[in-house]
Parts: sequence; C-alpha cells; structure tokens
Amino acid sequence: MDKQKLILRIAKLLALSRGNQNEAEAYAALCKAQELALDARISFEEVEQAEEKNDQTEPTEEGIASGKRYVIWKSQIARICAKNFRCEYFLTPGWRTYPTRYIFFGMPLDAASCAEAFKFALRVCEQLYTDYQIETAGYYGKTPKGLKLNYTRGFTDGLAKAFEKNVEDKALIIVKPDAVITAYREKQKDFTTLRSSARMGSMGEGYAQGFKDGNTATNQHERIRA
Repeated sequence: MDKQKLILRIAKLLALSRGNQNEAEAYAALCKAQELALDARISFEEVEQAEEKNDQTEPTEEGIASGKRYVIWKSQIARICAKNFRCEYFLTPGWRTYPTRYIFFGMPLDAASCAEAFKFALRVCEQLYTDYQIETAGYYGKTPKGLKLNYTRGFTDGLAKAFEKNVEDKALIIVKPDAVITAYREKQKDFTTLRSSARMGSMGEGYAQGFKDGNTATNQHERIRA
C-alpha cells in the first residue's frame, strides 16, 4: 500500500477513534492507527495536515471504471458506499470503447476512501459469486436461470445491512459536508436521466448466499484472490 493510501487509512481510524462512543472500539482504532503509522514511519503531523487539507479544499471526484454496460448491482454498491463515506454518487455510461465510470463526489479523503471501498466490494462480489456459481452448477448440472441477478441482489442487501449495523454498533453519525451537498446540487443541473433495460434479481435461488456474502464482505480479505 502506498504512503498516501496509508495516510488515508490512518486518518479514517483516528476519526473513528474520536467519534466512537464505545471506549474499547475507540481505543482499538487508535492503537491500529498508531501501529500503521509506526510501521510506515508516518508522523501524526502528516496525517493531521492531510485532514486539515481535506477540510479546507473543495469537493472532488474519484471515478472507477468497470465494464462497458451499466449494471444495476454495481450501481447499488456504489450508492451504498457513497452513503457511508459522506459522498454523492453518479455515473457516466459506457459508449463504444469507453467504459462505464462510477463516480464518487466528496471531500478528497472521503471520495478516495469511498472509491477504495467500492473497488473492494466489487472484487468480493465477483469472486465469491464465481465460486458459488461453480458449486451450484456442479450440484444442478447447469447454472440456474437468473442466479447471478438473484445473488447480486442478495449481496447488495447484505452489504447495506452490514453498514447499517456497523453504524448502529459504533454509535456513529454520518453527516455529509454542506460543501459537498451544495456543489453536488449545482453539478446535478447538467445531469441527464439514464434509460436502461437492466433488471434486478429476485429473492429466489442465490439470494440467500449473496446476502450472507454481502453481509460479511468487510471480513473477506483472506478469501479474495489477488
């Protein structure tokens, strides 16, 4: 992990330690921040400067390209991440050789964190679905119709529930900066509505496994292939 990303992670851990009403979890976050800082020889002054710069600068965009077609479950994951990282979200659809870009609009540290969380969630969903699809096809002799749509709907529902529980357990209050809200309203004036025939899945075959995997997505680092 490069230095800038480490500073970003340490800043988030410090923010968690300061805003957490659970003393044990606040202390754990602070200790983890200190451990990362010492291992990478990053001073807390550098982290504080990054936080100050984040508060003083204007909102920015962090875009992630992912495939040419607009995909509902990817958009749903993007919305969930944006909500939990104090960002707004929009996309630019793919066209010819240009990929679809999922864009997060927020303060620099928030937008960068949101983009990283989004990329990781996509990898978790894609890889765990592939494992599940192989297992299911082996059982039925073929892949059941609509399996991925159902799985990804379950995954996004499970991911949203995991974030909600995390916020409740840690007594966190997520407040989107006024600067982000105001700037985004201006940006929206130039938006157009995306028309798509993409479908969402149902709560049929695959939904339960998707929900389980999405609900534990943040703990899946060891299972995800590089």
